[in-house]
Amino acid sequence: MTSSYQQINQAQPGGVVNVAQHGDLHVHQGAPAYTLRPWTPAPAAMPGRARRQPSWLLAAASRAVTFVGRKQELDALAAWRDAPDHGLAVRLLHGPGGQGKTRLAAEFAAASAARGWTVAQADLHASRARGPWPPPEPGASAADAQGRLLIVDYAERWPVTELHALFEDGWLRSGGPARLLLLARPAGHWWHSLEYHLVGAGTQDTSATALPAGRGRGGGCGDLRDGARLLRSDSRGA
Repeated sequence: MTSSYQQINQAQPGGVVNVAQHGDLHVHQGAPAYTLRPWTPAPAAMPGRARRQPSWLLAAASRAVTFVGRKQELDALAAWRDAPDHGLAVRLLHGPGGQGKTRLAAEFAAASAARGWTVAQADLHASRARGPWPPPEPGASAADAQGRLLIVDYAERWPVTELHALFEDGWLRSGGPARLLLLARPAGHWWHSLEYHLVGAGTQDTSATALPAGRGRGGGCGDLRDGARLLRSDSRGA
């Protein structure tokens, strides 16, 4: 027999109680269900792991193969980032799995950091015990001279309430240029609903871009040679 559970939520004067019908209601005890952390380049390729699991060479996080192509997409992202807008701009980059969204975002993050932008990424349901990040005074760092870039992967999996909270996060609302790059597979109703919310909240710069098929992930013959060299270096060291 399945046990039942009852929770009674009572609003205080001036408060609001949200009810979900035929859906999920996410309740968090005073803290968001996401964590912001500084973006860091992926670790260098590990030949030992590649030999044990060759498919790992295809993972964007491994960066085991050389990034090629995608110049047009990188230029478009750079133009979006550097547009003369001192507020928040949000862009959705969407496409099928394996198209190269994560790797493209990593290259864009590295280029942005090299130009003086402070780059962070948001993790859903991550541990909050990650040290003093974000800084206690968001606008105090000289590294923020250019602006702030926040990257969210698998954005379509986030509860809408958490995305709304992220849009209002103090780290993005520090007063300087802020760019929020969302990565997702689909761009359907969930995105249109979010875009409507953003525009209603005063964010005028919202856009969605489909990532076309290409070699940006690093799937050409030259990239396969990179993987082969990695495996040969492991065999020589064995």
